Amino acid sequence: MIALLLGVLLGKHIKKLMVFQLFLAFIAFFLMTPKLYSSIFQSVEWMQQPDDIENVVFKMTPNIYLIQPDGYANFSELKKGHYKIDNSEFENYLSAKGFNLYNDYRSNYFSTISSNSSLFSMQHHYYNYMDQKRVESYKSRSIIAGNNPVIDIFKKNNYSTSLLLENEYLIVSRPEMNYDYNNILYSDMPYLSDGFQIERDLIVDIKAAMQLNSNSKNFYFIEKLSPAHIAQSRYDNLGKEGERLEYIENLKLANEWLKMMIETIEKQDGNGLIIIMGDHGGFVGMDSIYEAKIKQDDDELIKSVFTTALAVKWPNGQEPKGLEFKSSVNFFRNLFSYLSDEASYLEHLQEDASYLAIKKGAPLGVYKAIDKDNNVIFESITD
Repeated sequence: MIALLLGVLLGKHIKKLMVFQLFLAFIAFFLMTPKLYSSIFQSVEWMQQPDDIENVVFKMTPNIYLIQPDGYANFSELKKGHYKIDNSEFENYLSAKGFNLYNDYRSNYFSTISSNSSLFSMQHHYYNYMDQKRVESYKSRSIIAGNNPVIDIFKKNNYSTSLLLENEYLIVSRPEMNYDYNNILYSDMPYLSDGFQIERDLIVDIKAAMQLNSNSKNFYFIEKLSPAHIAQSRYDNLGKEGERLEYIENLKLANEWLKMMIETIEKQDGNGLIIIMGDHGGFVGMDSIYEAKIKQDDDELIKSVFTTALAVKWPNGQEPKGLEFKSSVNFFRNLFSYLSDEASYLEHLQEDASYLAIKKGAPLGVYKAIDKDNNVIFESITD
């Protein structure tokens, strides 16, 4: 009814309205063009390594399985803070299986995309905030899909690489695939996908991939959307305690799935290097993850954002000495030092700091939220 009324009143001014619309379109085009250009031609110089690690030669070549349960908090943090969850049954299971559990491990960034792009680059990107005011890099999915030094290093050491995803979220932008094998084909993806329209059975897919790659050395990246994190929306959530209880139920399901995945791998590969590593925390203690973009005064809330599970089953049950696993940005540099038996690669570790892009409660910018010594701080890096 309002549209009809406006049509009657403004119909005689249609030409003026068209001119005004064209004027608005011109302004939008003028403002959008440089942003679009900077996104497409965004620099990846930050990925350059400070040494020759990209030429590392492995002396040990076990099959490597990186299992990433989304949002799985660290075992030490689950016991305290806002989580207060008894996860001892699963921890005991992992220990009995020969896993080493690494307490206080965390991610450097707060989302799956920002965390994994740093993980596979072995470098900090600081959300690319120094170049353009955006939280996620336009090229993050391209990096995760294999345009990164980690996958290149595995290939140079004659590894076959496999990307096994539960859904298409990490590749929804259809980046160029650099893995040798992936379980989701672009031909199967809808063009207007939100990233969650395909659901693969990863237990079935790992069996198929291991059979296909039975005659090669292998690296597998397996991404599971569980236990995930609390609600995205600040308007539609269960509240702090409701979201915590929901996380607990999802954690139980994730534990059962992890057991099945571990036993499936071990049945076919008794001496593989198996890594369980989350991508970020569960954000428990907040109503929604939106609150992570607001300056917080509660240290435990900051830790809830970044706390990340890490458990590793080393070949022959021999945990390597001299390695410190504190945060994800340095994980692969530590791993490659172990595989090559070359300690010099540890001389160029990145700072084990965690960063947040804050939009409210402080000037818009990127802030160091946790320092290398695991202290919660609030220090701008964009001043």
